[in-house]
Amino acid sequence: MCNLLLNKCKSIFKRGYLRTILRLVISVSLITFLLTTANLGELWDTLKTASILYLIIALLLLFCRVFISAYRWQIMLSPKGMHVPLFSLTCFYLVGNFFNMFLPTVLGGDVMRGYELARFSCNAVDSAATVLMERILGFFALFLICWISLVFGFRILEGTNILLIVGGVSVGFILVMALLFNTRLTARILSLTGSIKRWNVEGTLKETYRSIRAFTASKKVLLNAFVMSLLCQFLVIVSTFFISQSLGLGVPFVYFFIAMPIIWVIMMLPISISGLGVREGAFVLFFTQQGVSTEDALLLSLLFFVLTVILALVGGLVFAWGGYRRKGLQAEKE
Repeated sequence: MCNLLLNKCKSIFKRGYLRTILRLVISVSLITFLLTTANLGELWDTLKTASILYLIIALLLLFCRVFISAYRWQIMLSPKGMHVPLFSLTCFYLVGNFFNMFLPTVLGGDVMRGYELARFSCNAVDSAATVLMERILGFFALFLICWISLVFGFRILEGTNILLIVGGVSVGFILVMALLFNTRLTARILSLTGSIKRWNVEGTLKETYRSIRAFTASKKVLLNAFVMSLLCQFLVIVSTFFISQSLGLGVPFVYFFIAMPIIWVIMMLPISISGLGVREGAFVLFFTQQGVSTEDALLLSLLFFVLTVILALVGGLVFAWGGYRRKGLQAEKE
């Protein structure tokens, strides 16, 4: 079963390279446009005065988010009878961040996390189901915070296309969830995969879907995991605030709770690589509303991106080391 998941991972990674190239072109174009409209000298002067201490705090908060996400994952594995050490799950998450940053597909990190867990537990179906359900809860938490933010930040966005974008993405997410949890419709869709004889795709997808549906009987687990998802969103918001503090921007703390959830939803638009370019444009749009210069808003976004890259590179080092698999297996045997 583990080999089956690996083969599927390989097939996923081989697809969509044309779309990836297009997204890369869009990202580079947006970044180039923003840089050409900004005063690079002023941007560099601001960067030289940035507080390293605040940047370190922001990076530590992002790492705490990884740890809490791993703990959320552990909570969701418990109903499946899968007892995986928190250390191993944290390493899986770091590895997932690395692949999510550099693989062509946006969900590359989730695929790798599922693969690592499946190889550890030899249970590909429940591994895939927990990763998918965890992602769904994360999206629910994000959209909830986003729409609360829209209530308080409506005046800021009035007259822009942001409301239309957020509304469109939200409707798309709701439709996908409605389809996913519509048993009859899902059964019909899965039956269409019956013609794919290789890898027993239909049987595997049906087992995974049943595993996902089984979470509805674990309401306490879902509630705890959802709270963890809200906490993860909170840590990202606070981390961004500390980055702004390192630049001395003076933006009120509460404003980040209005702006950041909406920016993350905008970044879900599948038109760029890891949101690069789209994120920078959104930062400029929102933070210039608070009197921040285009250069400072752009630098705020780029520094956040640099910290996520550092976190991803840590995941790359963990993946290259590979010792977390051995340690995890030893802990499980004990």
